[in-house]
Amino acid sequence: MQRVISIWLPTWSVDLNRRRSPNAAHDTPPEFHLVVRTAGPRRIVTTCCQGAAAAGVHSGLTLADARARLPREGVTIHDDDPARRNRALQALARWMHRLVPVVAPDPPDGLLLDASGCERLYHGESQLLIRLNTALRRLRIHARIAIASTPGAAWALARYADPIPHADTPLEPEEECRRLRTLPIEALRLEDEAVARLREVGIEQIGDLMRLPRRTIPSRFGEHTLLRLDQAVGHAFELIDPIRHEDPIRVERIFSGPTTRIDAIHLATRELIDTITGELRHLERAASLIAITLKRVGAPQATLTFAFSHPCRDARQMWSRIEPCLERTCLGDGVEGVRIDAPRTQRIEHTQFTRWESPRAEHAENMRRIGAMVDTLVDRLGTRCVFRVTSRASHIPESAFVACDARQSAPAATAVTTADRPSIIFDPPRPIRLMVVTPDGPVIHLRVSQSDERRIITTIGPERIGPEWWHSTPDASPRDFFKVQDESGQWLWLSRELNTNRWYLAGEWT
Repeated sequence: MQRVISIWLPTWSVDLNRRRSPNAAHDTPPEFHLVVRTAGPRRIVTTCCQGAAAAGVHSGLTLADARARLPREGVTIHDDDPARRNRALQALARWMHRLVPVVAPDPPDGLLLDASGCERLYHGESQLLIRLNTALRRLRIHARIAIASTPGAAWALARYADPIPHADTPLEPEEECRRLRTLPIEALRLEDEAVARLREVGIEQIGDLMRLPRRTIPSRFGEHTLLRLDQAVGHAFELIDPIRHEDPIRVERIFSGPTTRIDAIHLATRELIDTITGELRHLERAASLIAITLKRVGAPQATLTFAFSHPCRDARQMWSRIEPCLERTCLGDGVEGVRIDAPRTQRIEHTQFTRWESPRAEHAENMRRIGAMVDTLVDRLGTRCVFRVTSRASHIPESAFVACDARQSAPAATAVTTADRPSIIFDPPRPIRLMVVTPDGPVIHLRVSQSDERRIITTIGPERIGPEWWHSTPDASPRDFFKVQDESGQWLWLSRELNTNRWYLAGEWT
């Protein structure tokens, strides 16, 4: 019989953001913790600690209302970070593999564990639940745990059962069904619209829905409502999609004795590279990071790490980067073993090579060559000299593009404006002097330097751009931008600060 454990982490965001120390039991941390997100001009509470909940704070409350219900002192506010929370939930799910073999994250604040057959290892389900509670308490994570015969029932009992079933007393099937009938209709994991329709006709509990004729439920409340009900009581199968633990790809060669011959170490390393690239091809993956470890005698082991801007499984490309570093590595009193690890790999799309040209294969080959060129430049010049430029969401011209690590994958480009922008933007802009017909009239003459004076024949503008009020300083000034053309045909971009009436050369089209 299937046995599913649902773990609900009601204060997961709080537990994740709360600072811990080895002497946390003796510390005096703030009494109240709030996790908030920004929604337009307001800050909304997403979750809070038990102390704040007891004081009347709940999810959806504005931060101002929550602060009004709490003491002035002893309140810590954390920003909600969904990406970080999901990564931590994935890490906790992988950690749970030491207790049960099948674990699935249940975002945003839960886990599902398939414990079928595990009771024999722990001498009963009660002992397994005690182990889970103990492990979570050691991690200082507050959780509610329930075990049932279906994922839907376990999910509902963990979140809505009152009182919470004690950890060492699993429910019998009859008691489980009885408790499920008394739970509110929200325990079926229904959409808000379906819950509202059910409550309009007086259906408050799951038992009320069970008493309705089955054939009338889909037409009145939707097929999804009947599916959720069947999943909870076991009439419909629900698959648990577990997180899969992937062992890192590793190859190793141990010598019969320590050696200081660099040619022998090179030969062993090349053979290991061929082995690991063959394993990557078999798995249809490529490595974005590899680490080579030399086990030295008379010295600590040396680890050489190589990151790739484009996932790589080409032995020749790997060796071209590894060979120079191996030659510069101290061998100590001898090397007795070489190991290569690929801790970070990515699945790559299979490409079918044919006698005819394939745009997909040509694109993959171009990306591989670009990645190899970038890696070579980074190795020779350093990470501080090679950058990748990408756009970001900002209407300020100088802030619309940022430089990032060239070996990182390029983020999706963000289009922030449809207005014409120059191909070169000066940061900071260059001060200039100019002549206008009237204070707000067209530009007729400008001087960039003592030897660079230009007569303007065309003026387009102005385009007013204000500062970002959520980032800028109080004295930041809005600016008017003009697109002008000189007598040689060169188009320039001029800006004027409204507060100081100073003019600058902001950019130019080439």
